[in-house]
Amino acid sequence: MQSNSITKSIESLMELLELFYECDEWLRRENIHDFYMSEIISEIEEVKAEVRKDNEIHLEDELSDVLWDYVALLFVLQKNGYIKRVENIFEHAVDKYSERLGFLHLPEGEIADAVKFWNTVKKKQKENLQKRAREKASKK
Repeated sequence: MQSNSITKSIESLMELLELFYECDEWLRRENIHDFYMSEIISEIEEVKAEVRKDNEIHLEDELSDVLWDYVALLFVLQKNGYIKRVENIFEHAVDKYSERLGFLHLPEGEIADAVKFWNTVKKKQKENLQKRAREKASKK
C-alpha cells in the first residue's frame, strides 16, 4: 500500500467519524475516550489470537478494528479538546521514530550498536518532552 493510499484511508475514517459524531450523541459523551482505550486493549487481545499463518482474512479484520478504535480515540480526544490536531500525532510519530532510527543513515561499520543508539535518543527525547511540559505548565 502506498502512503497516498494510507493517507486517503485515514482521511476516510476521519470523515466517517465526523458523520457519526454529527448523527449520534453516543460519540459525543464526555468520557468516550475511556471506551475507545478499553476497546483498543480488547481488540489487541483478539489480534493476538489471530496471528498465525494462513489466517490473513481474520487477522486483517481484527487489525482493522484496532485501527478504527485508535483513529476514533484520536478523533474524540481532538473533539473534546485533549489534543489540538490529530495530524500532530502522526507528525510527532514520524519525527520521533525518524530520529530514533537515525542509525540507519550511519556508515555500515557504525551501525553495530543500534539498541544503544535507540536508547540514547529515546532518553534525550524523554528529557526534551519533560522540559517542554514544564515550560508549558509554567506559562499557565
